[in-house]
Amino acid sequence: GGVVIVIRTLSRVWFFTPARLVEFDVREDLFAHCLELQPDFYRNQATGDLISRITSDITFARAFAGFGILQVFNVVAALFMTLTQMMLLSPKLTLACVLPIVLAFGGVQLGIRTLMRLQREAQILLGQLSDQLLGTIQGVGSIQSYCVEEVFVGRLESTSQKIRST
Repeated sequence: GGVVIVIRTLSRVWFFTPARLVEFDVREDLFAHCLELQPDFYRNQATGDLISRITSDITFARAFAGFGILQVFNVVAALFMTLTQMMLLSPKLTLACVLPIVLAFGGVQLGIRTLMRLQREAQILLGQLSDQLLGTIQGVGSIQSYCVEEVFVGRLESTSQKIRST
C-alpha cells in the first residue's frame, strides 16, 4: 500500500508537474508569437478556428509531455521485466507469445493512424463551430432584428451533428 502511494506521488512529481510547466511555456510562447503576427494573418484566419486549434494543440502537448511519456516508461519497464522472466522460464514459449504481440502492435499502429485522422477532422469541425459561435454572438443584434435566429441555430446544429458523427 505505502509503496504504491510513494510511486504514484513520485510519478506525478516527475511526469505531470513538468508537463504542466511545458504547457505554461508553450502557452506563453504561442501568445507572444500571436502578438507578433501581422493583421493580414488574422484577416485570413477564422478566429474560432484559431482558438480551437491553439487550445486542443496545447492540451495534446501537455497530455503527451505528462501521461504519454509516463505510459511509455511504464510499458518499456513492464515489457523488459516480463520478457526477462519469461525467457528464464521458457524461451520457446516466450517466442510463441511474442508473435501475437508483434501483430497486435501493428494493429494498434493502424488504429492510431485512424484515430489521428479522425482527430484532425474533428479539430477542423470544432474550429468551424467555434467560428460560427463567435460570429453569431458578435452579430446577435442583427440576427435578432431580422428574426433569423432559427437559421443560425440550424447552422450550429448541423455543424454539431457533423462533429458527433466524426
